[in-house]
Amino acid sequence: KNYTDIAVLLEFLVCTSILPNLDNNVLTSVPKRVKHLLPKSMAGRIPRKCLLWGDRVYKISPKELTVEELECTVAIIGELVLLDRFRPMLMPRHLTDLYAGIFQESHLRIAETPRSSQYARVGEMLFPGPSSVVDTVSQARTCQALLSRGTKGPRWLRETVSGLLTDLTCRDLRAIVHVFVRQASSSQTD
Repeated sequence: KNYTDIAVLLEFLVCTSILPNLDNNVLTSVPKRVKHLLPKSMAGRIPRKCLLWGDRVYKISPKELTVEELECTVAIIGELVLLDRFRPMLMPRHLTDLYAGIFQESHLRIAETPRSSQYARVGEMLFPGPSSVVDTVSQARTCQALLSRGTKGPRWLRETVSGLLTDLTCRDLRAIVHVFVRQASSSQTD
């Protein structure tokens, strides 16, 4: 009933289970996200210390990340975000988190072991294809966000996103122009 409570729960999961497990410079660090990027609607709903908990625990005692753990977290968050009633509110905020988690999982996966059906279903709904529920402009914005670190971002991430952008360009060039050219022209006027 209360969408903000669901949003807080998702933010907690992202800050404790996805972001601490990403390579450096894939996305904004947990402390910066908590300090600068939290929506005002979450103020007072969850202490900032709770959101920082996963990052602090990871720094104190770094654990070996299991690919299955990241896969499970992405699948759970993805299924919730992709529900029809939550999609308009939650997907714009967490689409980049999900893409980063999926790309990190693919980078860490050594062998082509089977993925869970839940994870595969989320991937089919997020990425281009007949089952996709994500519009091409949102996909382009997500790619832009993942490339925002420039050369500081991991090479594997830049290569993966470049492949996705190439595919997206072949399917919908207008989405690329809308996101990247509009951004470039607005940054020149600043």
